[in-house]
Amino acid sequence: MKLSKINTNKKAAFELSVSVMIVIVLAITLLIFGLIFIRNIFGAATENFDVLSNQVRDEINRIFTDEGKKIVIFLGEDKTANIRADGESFNIVVAARTLAGTRVTGRDDIQYKMELDDTARVNCLNTLGRSQTENLFLQRMDEWNNMEVFEGDDSARTAIQMRVPEGTALCSQKVFITVRDRTVDVEGDVVAGDSFIINVLRKGVF
Repeated sequence: MKLSKINTNKKAAFELSVSVMIVIVLAITLLIFGLIFIRNIFGAATENFDVLSNQVRDEINRIFTDEGKKIVIFLGEDKTANIRADGESFNIVVAARTLAGTRVTGRDDIQYKMELDDTARVNCLNTLGRSQTENLFLQRMDEWNNMEVFEGDDSARTAIQMRVPEGTALCSQKVFITVRDRTVDVEGDVVAGDSFIINVLRKGVF
């Protein structure tokens, strides 16, 4: 009688331990999927592209051909870059074509200039100040910068490089960009102008 009771207790304890293990495994699995889901939600809007990527080059060429644009800011339709304050490098790819289809033979044939929009009441200029806001960009602000890559056709592209240090206050800033073509006139003819927005986000945990 006692032996039967002991065996019953052992069986119950074993079944309980198996059930606990199953619950723990399921909980860990759900936690992992949950973390991946959260990372995808908060990371989807933050795109960082390499200027040399074949995917970027092919997509820019498609936009030039299909939409007839002279300037492309590779940030999607809303032209917004969500950048985390983590000190990591972030690239915004910009490409432009010459006005008359003239062949690009040097990095300074097509140049671009960036300007910070100071018309908004709440922006990075007001939150961080001009000097700190301009320091988020590795390229010169309010001066002509050369493109990085040209491949013997009528367009060139570059990566506007940014780095937001840890602890930077959260803010948003519109940036105007103007492109000029120097293939015919060394003084340059303005090709087009556009803008993009940067949103400084909190440093993520992923």
